[in-house]
Amino acid sequence: VGRRVRLGKRWRGGGRRPPGRAGGTFWFRPVSARPLGAFRLIRGVVALTQLGMLAIDLDYWLTDRGILMGTEAAELAGPWRFSPLQYVQDPASVRAFVAGTVVVAALFTLAWRARFMGALLSFGMLAFHLRNIPTNCVPDTLLLHLLVYLILRPCRAAYSLHARPPSP
Repeated sequence: VGRRVRLGKRWRGGGRRPPGRAGGTFWFRPVSARPLGAFRLIRGVVALTQLGMLAIDLDYWLTDRGILMGTEAAELAGPWRFSPLQYVQDPASVRAFVAGTVVVAALFTLAWRARFMGALLSFGMLAFHLRNIPTNCVPDTLLLHLLVYLILRPCRAAYSLHARPPSP
């Protein structure tokens, strides 16, 4: 009887495929990119919602008029947690940073240059996260981790501006 040799789709010697071959089929077969595209859409909407809720008390949380004044945010974060918002504290600059992050979040949600926009959105959300050390919690950290994951996702043009309907 001896070794099993593949002949077409059957195996000589009877029985099933060896376990290593079945696992390879599971992990490496082509799959649809739509679930990851839908996940990107949902995460983009959550990022826009989070930025909208942050915009309500923007001066209190992110400027020099609020809870952390002067260099307190940088001292609290320490040298390894850099955020540009620790050094830019006037309300106009912070509002411009928030507006830029909202535009990036909208473009990420629509999947225009999705990987690049995902990297920019991760940087922007991380800047808010590191400026506001006292308010960090598990949902904020989870959302940041999901953003970093979405930079690397292979969802191509699923549910995006680049997706074209099939030609007739």
